[in-house]
Amino acid sequence: MLPDEILQSIHPLSEVDAQSACSIGLALLDNEHSLSGMLFDDIRTMSADMTHEQGVHVFRSWHDNLDQPITLSWESHLAVNTRWGVFSYFWDDFYYPGPDDLIIFPEDRSWAVHLSYDEALELGRTTQSIHI
Repeated sequence: MLPDEILQSIHPLSEVDAQSACSIGLALLDNEHSLSGMLFDDIRTMSADMTHEQGVHVFRSWHDNLDQPITLSWESHLAVNTRWGVFSYFWDDFYYPGPDDLIIFPEDRSWAVHLSYDEALELGRTTQSIHI
């Protein structure tokens, strides 16, 4: 169970906003359901099958602005807003292999994280904001 102060920093989106977040997340992917090489200059792929500590290291090495607001989208009716520091530390409470992918992005979409149902992890970064 997540601590109360962490739970208070996680804000579920309305159904309409969750649908919008899902549309944005899907637009960041290509036809093969991977982060789009047309949008991201730097894409790294690895297994999401890692320990809690390894995941914290991977995510915090990828992006170090722990206060940056982000959106997490699982499917068209399920998305939340929180901060990168919350996700990057409690990542394994937000993701587990299953039927849904998880796509994470900041408002400017300058980077994204894609965790797929089959335990593939993609980290994408671009030098420009992506407008979708």
